[in-house]
Formats: sequence, structure tokens, C-alpha cells
Amino acid sequence: MCYNFSMSKSKNTKRSFSFRSLLVFLTFILVAIVIYKNWGDIETTFLHIQEANLLVLILLIPEQLLMLYAGGKVLFSYLEHKGLKKRKYPRAWTMMRIALESNFTKQAFPSAGISAAAYLSWRLVPYGSSPAQTSFMYILRQVIIVGVNQIQTLIATFFVVATTDLTAAGRVVVFLSFLVALGTGLLMGAIFVLISSKRRIDWFADRGTRFVNFVVRIFTFGKKRKVVDEKKVGGFLLELHENYLFAKENKVALKKPVIWGAIYSVCEIMTYFIVGCSLGHPEILPQIMIGEAIGSVLGVVVPYGIYELGMAGAMASLGVNVGVASLVVVITRVLVLGETMTLGFLLYHRAIRRNG
Repeated sequence: MCYNFSMSKSKNTKRSFSFRSLLVFLTFILVAIVIYKNWGDIETTFLHIQEANLLVLILLIPEQLLMLYAGGKVLFSYLEHKGLKKRKYPRAWTMMRIALESNFTKQAFPSAGISAAAYLSWRLVPYGSSPAQTSFMYILRQVIIVGVNQIQTLIATFFVVATTDLTAAGRVVVFLSFLVALGTGLLMGAIFVLISSKRRIDWFADRGTRFVNFVVRIFTFGKKRKVVDEKKVGGFLLELHENYLFAKENKVALKKPVIWGAIYSVCEIMTYFIVGCSLGHPEILPQIMIGEAIGSVLGVVVPYGIYELGMAGAMASLGVNVGVASLVVVITRVLVLGETMTLGFLLYHRAIRRNG
């Protein structure tokens, strides 16, 4: 009997190890694909990096550390109000590491922000956070960051309109920035309207799961009849509802997340601004704010790296030299890509290996 138990345990361990190895191998392939797709930008960065002031560019190191810390602090400062025990509260480096791991999943895996949210839902379980609670915190973080970005965008837009003789393309970008701000507000409002009512949650869980399963049946020719369970979706949304009620009744719980989210949002702008300053163009800050805000909204649903092309185009339409706009965006993208695809991958691999 003991011998059979030992053999069973050995087989399970081997199977678990094989799955983790496969996951890491597939992730490595994804990293290689990302680097291959961005190889042109990497070459451009190496060709023009000597044009930048390296003493200014070094400021990216403390700025990125602060950004990662703020990203982790948004999540854990809210979780602390939900009763996170002190023995489980992570140290500063751990919060930064988790933020960097989630940034890696955001860049390496398809669906960008959705991949990061899914990874964090798994990663924060040891700290006492359920998947629904982590999803609520992630939504909250995105609302804060995007909200602050839109405020920055409006300020920058008014400044650009008042000080710049806009071209037709520039006026289109200004109009688009207002549409993005409006659309973002409506989308975030719709999410909170949904999770604020148990009746609406029940309706969405019923109709939403039916629709998803219906679409899957069509594309699989009836072989897969049910991929989403109504009870599980309803339970997940109900827990989101409970977290919403907690935040509504305990507004003080939102104070620290809002502050850290604002710091994170400012750091996103500062990443591009520092690169711009290193190239001798600090005056392009308003255009960076407008372009980055538009990109941050798209970054929630599209793979990281796609929206930068639009960001450079928006900056150029607002009066920035095309070469300068492209160089700022490309250098920033490659530097951040190098950070997340090296250190981020190693930390992600370590987390998978340790936590299973």
C-alpha cells in the first residue's frame, strides 16, 4: 500500500513538473516572438541611443522602481483594508516584483490587460485575495490610472489648443482625445453600474453565459456545448458586487489606492518625458500626455506595443517633429521591453516554479 502511494505521488510530481516546464517553454517562445517583432525598433534604438544624454536617461532607473512600487501598492493598500494580515503583507521588493511579473504577462501574452488581470488573480491567492477580489482591485487600479490620465489629457489638450496653431490632423487628434475621455468614462461607468446591482448581475450572468456558449457552439459545430458556467460567473460577479459595496461604504479604503494610482499614472508619463529630455526636447510634454493617454486606454484590450505607433502619430499631428516623436516612443518602448522581457521573465519563471 505504501509503495503504491509513493508511486502515485511520484507520478503526480512528474506530471506537475512537466506542465510547468511546458508553460515556461511556451512563454520563452512568446518572448522570442515579441523580440523578433520588435527587432526593427531595437536596431533603431541602438543606432540613435548615442544621441541621448545618458546622465538624464539614468533617471529612468529610480523612476521605474517608483512606478513598479506604486503599481503594487495600489493593489495591496486596498487589500490591507480588506483585512490582510501583517504577516502576509509583502515587502516593498515583493510588491515591485509582482508588478513587474504582471507587466511581463501584459507584454508577452495576447489580450494585454486581460492577461495581467488573470495572472494577478492567481498570483495574489497566497496573500488571501480571491480571484474576484483581485479582479475588482485590478479594475479599480485601471479606473484610477485611466481616470488620472484623462485629467492630464484634458489639461494638456487645453494647453496645446491655446499655444499651438493646430493643423487639420491636430484638430482630429484633439477631438479624438475628447472622445476617448468620454468613451472611457462611459465604459467604466457601465462596469460599476453592472456590479452595483445584484439584479443586474443575475441578468448578465444568465444572458451573458448563454450568449458565450451559443457562440462557442456555432464555431465548434456543436462539439462544445458549454464552456462557461452560469453559477461560477454569477458567483464571481457577486463577489465583485460585495467588494463594490465595501468600497462604497468604506471610502477611506480608496484613499491610498487613488494616491498610489495617481503616482503610477504620472510615472507612465515621466518614462516618455525623461527620454524626451535626454534627447533635448522637454517641450513635448503636453503632446506626450495626450498621446500616452489615448494609448493607455487601448493598452487595456490590445497587446502592449501596438498602440505606440498611434501615440507617435498623435504627437506628430500635434506639432512634434515626426523623427523626434518616433524616436522618443521607440527608445522608450525598447528600454521598457528590455526591462520586462529579461528581469520580468526571470521573476515570472521563478513565481511559476515556486507556486505551481
